[in-house]
Amino acid sequence: MTIPALTVTDVGHTYDAQPTLEDVSFTVAEGEMLCVVGPSGCGKTTLLRILAGLQPPTRGRVEVAGQPVTDLDRGIAVVLQDYHRSLPPWLRVADTVALPLLDTGLDKTERTQRVRDALTSVGLSDVDRKRPAQLSGGMQQRVALARALATRPAILLLDEPFASVDAQTRFELEDLLLRVRHQHAVTTVLVTHDLDEAAYLGDRVLTLSRGPATTVHSTLTVDLPAPRHQIRTRESAAFVALRAELAADLTATLAPAGASADPHESRSTPVPTVRDAVHDFLRAQDMTTVFGNPGSTELGFLAPWPIDFRYVLALEEGAATAMADGYAQITSGPVLVNLHSAAGIGNAMGAIITAHHNRTPLVVLAGQQARAMLPHDPFLANLDPTGLGGTYFKQACQPARAQDVPETLARAVQIATQPPCGPVLLSVPADDWAAPASPVGDRPRPAPCGPDPTAVRELVDVLGRSSRTAFVVGAAADQEGAVPALVTLVDRLGPDVWAAPLSHRCSFPENHPRFAGHLAASEGPLTAALTGYDAIVVLGAPAFTYHVPTQAQHALSRLFVVSDDPQILARTPADAIGIHTSLALGIDSLITATASWTPVPPPPQRTPTPAPPQSETITAAQVLATLAELLPADAVVVEEIPSHRTELHRHLPITHTDAGFLTTGGGVLGYSVPAAVGAALAAPTRRIVALVGDGSLMYRPQALWTAAQQHTPITIIVLDNSGYGALHAMAADAGAHGVPGLDINGLDFVGLAQSMGCHAFSVTAPAALRDALTDALHATAPTLVHIYVEPSHQPLRNPPPRPASPAQPGAARGGETSC
Repeated sequence: MTIPALTVTDVGHTYDAQPTLEDVSFTVAEGEMLCVVGPSGCGKTTLLRILAGLQPPTRGRVEVAGQPVTDLDRGIAVVLQDYHRSLPPWLRVADTVALPLLDTGLDKTERTQRVRDALTSVGLSDVDRKRPAQLSGGMQQRVALARALATRPAILLLDEPFASVDAQTRFELEDLLLRVRHQHAVTTVLVTHDLDEAAYLGDRVLTLSRGPATTVHSTLTVDLPAPRHQIRTRESAAFVALRAELAADLTATLAPAGASADPHESRSTPVPTVRDAVHDFLRAQDMTTVFGNPGSTELGFLAPWPIDFRYVLALEEGAATAMADGYAQITSGPVLVNLHSAAGIGNAMGAIITAHHNRTPLVVLAGQQARAMLPHDPFLANLDPTGLGGTYFKQACQPARAQDVPETLARAVQIATQPPCGPVLLSVPADDWAAPASPVGDRPRPAPCGPDPTAVRELVDVLGRSSRTAFVVGAAADQEGAVPALVTLVDRLGPDVWAAPLSHRCSFPENHPRFAGHLAASEGPLTAALTGYDAIVVLGAPAFTYHVPTQAQHALSRLFVVSDDPQILARTPADAIGIHTSLALGIDSLITATASWTPVPPPPQRTPTPAPPQSETITAAQVLATLAELLPADAVVVEEIPSHRTELHRHLPITHTDAGFLTTGGGVLGYSVPAAVGAALAAPTRRIVALVGDGSLMYRPQALWTAAQQHTPITIIVLDNSGYGALHAMAADAGAHGVPGLDINGLDFVGLAQSMGCHAFSVTAPAALRDALTDALHATAPTLVHIYVEPSHQPLRNPPPRPASPAQPGAARGGETSC
């Protein structure tokens, strides 16, 4: 006896004590397409969710090839109607199709081939590098279908897949589905409200009744000749008769008015709650990945949790916030972290300070005790919901009324994403979520502002007369996607390019022949490095951020500061000229203003950095130089090794955009590993590497658990020098001897990582280093490599300046970079 591909037996479902499905039974043969129709509110969507394993039936069972469906691991793939909500806007098409393959154990070669085959089968082999926003609606739905097919499913479930496209595109997609289904011989269940579509596509059509509990009304076999043709088939007498029979069946199922049973398809329009309005707004803003650690005051926001949302659980609020920060750094969009009242904000405060300095569009949604209890200072109340974070929030607000929560959230997102971006706080009392509220409309974000043309002309005039120019570049260049334009400008003008002190992102390719190095966060060494330039232009950074107090030895020449942050411009030296603009638009204005200039000749290529000397024990320089040779081209490095930063800059140049993140923004440790987890969730096809010191790792070790639970294949490299090396260096510079608390011993990093569910191993011998790093960089699960390294107590100083190349306006300049 042949076992059906799909068997549904006596399935029932109850919602709010009311039966919505009752004794639904049917089978689907292998390779067959069953189309499901029924009146609005009959339970089609609920039935599909049960078939997919997305929600359990109240009674009865669903089996695939004789095995019960209890989760999503039975070879079932789903394509939804709202395809645009399921395609991450920041991922390219190939990466989107590859998403469901990442946790399958397939190697990269097999995953790549499956993606290529799936895209070819839906006619999209030439759009693999595009993003969803660059595709039409029909093409986006093809991507969703390709993603499902890439998993080689036994069962393909489609929920109104063509309802959101125009008629012509629907016909094209219907024919594509017929071809793909026969090509892959996949068993298919399609839910639709369109009787013509059901008759045209199906081998059988199942009609559901409605109310008070839905059951199977009838099943019709479709006997139409193949191949089917959109015009000839629909004009045939057999099709017309079948369509009429389906219409008669559907009419017979209609129950008395008001008997809608399915909560997902109800004809009535229930009054939306604050929770409904907030979830809908977050969905419209592509903010469906939420980080948090739940508490009792947040339950109203979390239940019921939308099926198309992702909740990333962290075991500590600071880790959740740093994960959200790393996620936003990759996506360049707003992200929501849900914290538990005042205690959660307090635990997360260090990470919030980092997000403030990183200019992260972070929306902190914090729980609060119920409004009725607040006058009595109850347990878990936030006594100062708008003042707890101080100036580290761009705005902190607790709405005066429950119905104001959705609108206040919309405003908070606007404020978080307006330059300069930064964290905002919204405190919501626990009893607000069930209150009625109106939906919130979309909020288009204001366009960035450009520079004052007069200021641009003045800067261009100075650049035209300068014989030696320095650009000091900060994190904003990478954050605004302006690095390629900046490279074009540098190739034309020929300045030396320095990285700004303590910049938290690498914003210029460090293998470019014009890259001069990293400026120290100390006035004396910094001014020494910049002395001799006729003009200095600071792009997207303060002028300047210092850490070590020293005396400037030289006065700097003409200084310009280009930034969108009024606070940065207000802090510039008195004789500097500030230009208020989006950095990207400011660079574009300079490119336009210098369009007639002949590029300056390129300097000689930089002499490669010598390999670090071999030794009996591993040094940080050896680790970083080896890592530089092994890293994939599109890898992301999240760094937190302050005592080895000199070796980092020397041996591990960052050459691509969105690839180098440094824990320097706020000086708060505990960022690297959780930020790497967030980055991996945002860019699952890129290799994410967390470089972390032994002391730094212990600030947020809980992030290792989330890495394992989320199956993020990040690589964590722990450089263990048995102490706080940066403090050793500063104490030595200050002549402070005998400082206590600088040494760390007795930590088992391998055991710690393994207890959290990660793979982990130690390396002690230089001969084993390359193989160990190679294995870790190819692992398909989060992997920690613990490396004992020689202590390095070198303070961070400027590298020696590169010799200046002749540069004059009008001379030619080339040079290629990896960006």
